[in-house]
Amino acid sequence: GGEKYIKDGIFFKFATDVHGIYGGDEFSMKAASHELRGLQAYINCMAVASSAKMKAAAAAAAADDYDYEKVSSSTIMDVPINFPLMVVLDYKGYRMVAMSLLHIGPSSLRYGSQDGGKTVHKDDPSLNAVMKELAKVMNIKPHRVGVTPNTQNQQQQQQMQNQQQKQR
Repeated sequence: GGEKYIKDGIFFKFATDVHGIYGGDEFSMKAASHELRGLQAYINCMAVASSAKMKAAAAAAAADDYDYEKVSSSTIMDVPINFPLMVVLDYKGYRMVAMSLLHIGPSSLRYGSQDGGKTVHKDDPSLNAVMKELAKVMNIKPHRVGVTPNTQNQQQQQQMQNQQQKQR
């Protein structure tokens, strides 16, 4: 994305295509909106999982057939997942993403990347299982993530094409 700032514990990011990876600012703005929609989808899945687990426990208790192992076996809600507060702001033709600053470091990040995909963490088997279940709910197929030499070459080619178009 575009320029990034941190002020008073809030991370601000302009939705501009400064690196030429989106094909223009309008597509960068669209990506920012999809980032918020993706966050909302994960939060909604967690709420549905929590509700389903509570309903199953209540039904088992009401039927006097409460099997703790059966109800509390590994489910989505057994692994705590934290999400940032996030908003997309539009003002005078500009779009900005603002989110609460997450204190992510080498020991706290258990899934994902903090360096643009150069290093991708997936070290916690229980969290991996949760993410796999969430992906099923949202119909997301397993896919490769991160930066590979091939994607770097594609990005460089796109940047060169964008620069050539601007020069014309």
